[in-house]
This record gives sequence, structure tokens and C-alpha cells, in this order.
Amino acid sequence: MRKGMEELTKPTLGELVNGTSLEFNKFINTSITTDSQTDSLQTQYDHIDELPFYKRIALRWKIFGFNKKLQYFERIFLHKKGLKGRPWFKHVVYASGRDTGYEGFAFPGLKEALDDSNVEDFYYWTKVLHKIGKKLNKLD
Repeated sequence: MRKGMEELTKPTLGELVNGTSLEFNKFINTSITTDSQTDSLQTQYDHIDELPFYKRIALRWKIFGFNKKLQYFERIFLHKKGLKGRPWFKHVVYASGRDTGYEGFAFPGLKEALDDSNVEDFYYWTKVLHKIGKKLNKLD
């Protein structure tokens, strides 16, 4: 019975695609803010010799904290289960092609689902990307 209830609340593919698009559009603003912060820290660091000693230490700690944030940012794009049929490929944004060897593709899970005309897999990878979009928007 529980599975039946989940089916009733499960969003349609169109709703999921629209929601995922909204999450990534929100993330664009977050990334603009992050780029601005990065530029500001870089500018301050470029003139670090002009700062008093105590402000140099504070700036280095700010940069350290910001770099840690960026380090964890990339991990958001890793999917524990990996790609279908290739669990060693964990990155959902970029991976080499299933049929092409070294040639890389963006959003390989979605691409392979489309190539295979597999709606269930397309739904699954859209859902994965939707969750990633939500996580990205919580970073700021």
C-alpha cells in the first residue's frame, strides 16, 4: 500500500523537469555571488603586503574557509551508485561516453537515457539532478 501512496505523490516528468530547471536557474545567482566573492578575495590577496599583519592573518583564514567550501562543492556532483552499467563513474555532470570510449559527455545519465529511449532512467536522472540543484542552492 505504501508504494501506491508514493505513486500518487510522485511528480510527473514535466513537473520534475520544470522544478529541476528552476533549481539550476536559482543556482546561477548563487554562482554569480560565489564568483564575486572569489574575485574580492583574490583582489585582497593581490595587495596583501599593504595590509597590517593581523588583517593578513584574517584574510588567509577567509581564503582557507572559502577554499574548503569550494572543495566540498565539487562533491555534490558525485552520485554514490554511479552511472547505470558503469558504477565506477560517479560524476553526474561529466563522464566519458558509454559507447565512445574517451569522448566525454555532459550529463551522461540523461544522455544515455535519451539514447536508449528509456523514460524511467530519464526520470531517475532528472530526479538526481533536481536533488543536486537543491543542495547547490543551500550552499550560499
